[in-house]
Amino acid sequence: MRWLDEADLADVVAELPTRPLFDDPEEDVRLSLAGVQDKMPVVCSRNRIGVTAGRTPSTHILKAPIERFDDTVANEAFCLRLAAALGLTTARAEVRRTEGVEFLLVERYDREVQAQVIRRLHQEDFCQALGVPPERKYEAEGGPSLAACADLIRAASASPARDLLALVDTASFNLLSGNHDAHGKNLSLLYSPTGVRLAPLYDLVCTAVYGGLSRKMATKLGGEYRAQYVERRHVERFAQACGLGPAPVRRRMLRMALSISGVAGDVLGELRDKQEDRPVLERVVALIQDRAARMQSVLA
Repeated sequence: MRWLDEADLADVVAELPTRPLFDDPEEDVRLSLAGVQDKMPVVCSRNRIGVTAGRTPSTHILKAPIERFDDTVANEAFCLRLAAALGLTTARAEVRRTEGVEFLLVERYDREVQAQVIRRLHQEDFCQALGVPPERKYEAEGGPSLAACADLIRAASASPARDLLALVDTASFNLLSGNHDAHGKNLSLLYSPTGVRLAPLYDLVCTAVYGGLSRKMATKLGGEYRAQYVERRHVERFAQACGLGPAPVRRRMLRMALSISGVAGDVLGELRDKQEDRPVLERVVALIQDRAARMQSVLA
């Protein structure tokens, strides 16, 4: 274990490789690319952050800002906070700073502490669980569809009914929040002593506010990749493909569309009060409000 002082921590954040992205949205460039890493496991204890050679389990994930895209750390922290405020189960995260460098510190949900001993819990992302290579994590490239995710939950979860509803909420949130990078590796199963459950959500970022990234969602919703073209029939097809009732799914998605704008405004207001808001978050909230208004008309 090596504890990092402020200078060391700033160096670690600065040296994390940046993502090689391009500017042409027609090329379907994504925020996350196979083999590219802007995060690292760390240990956090009593406000100290350290790196471990592997014997000591990490407790957190440190995520650096993504070069060329403004305030990705604030964007992700906001989206996680918004999802939690809407009742979704998310990983806990906080924005930290060191020597003027901002980063996101995400608490690992696949850890259990017993008698001050940290124990790893097994988890599998949906690509791993379905035997899909990580380079094919997007549905267009052979990655898991939402229907395949539903089938996996039904087969593996100790509480499939609850986790299927959580999948519906996740799909709704990703659509409304502009998270177009919600691929098969961003959903996981967590194996705990109480059974297998859908893991808390992580890697929630409004990618739609950034130019140069794909305008298509990572997974189709009822056969449609483009958020602006999702209609009531797509929602009903999504429900049917997942083995769920179209009417209850439509009503559930409508409830989120009706509530998300106000909740997003409240979360942004809380950040303003703490002087933690960023210009990008204004764009995120505006996008959410536009999408929510459209989906309300589509689903009502």
